[in-house]
Amino acid sequence: MKKRLLIILIIILLAFVSLGQTVVEMSHPGDADVILLKVLDSADADVIIYITKNKKNSKKWDCMWKFRKWGLCNFSVYITKDPFELYVDSINSFEGEPLFYPYHAKVYFTVLENERGYMSNDFFIPGVMRVRKK
Repeated sequence: MKKRLLIILIIILLAFVSLGQTVVEMSHPGDADVILLKVLDSADADVIIYITKNKKNSKKWDCMWKFRKWGLCNFSVYITKDPFELYVDSINSFEGEPLFYPYHAKVYFTVLENERGYMSNDFFIPGVMRVRKK
């Protein structure tokens, strides 16, 4: 009986988490689902992300992210401004060998909701829903 209750509780918690596009920023590129290179100009970006604190907006799954400090999330990201941070020497790598983690996309974060979306029709980030720029 306790086992069934635990399983039902886990399913309910996962259902609530999957409703929104919540993100946790990781401190090591090897821990992240998605590695992003932050750019200063939106013209250089592959994707423009609108950061929201509104739970309703994050439920839309269209490049509106709600960052969390910890806890359950839909995916984890590692964000860097310098691609040389993606090089991990043998002392700090999990495998004991030097590694270079390639980034998945160049990202620009905006405060304007209508700017969000992908800059190219041929590009997408795995696990992140598409909004095409018009």
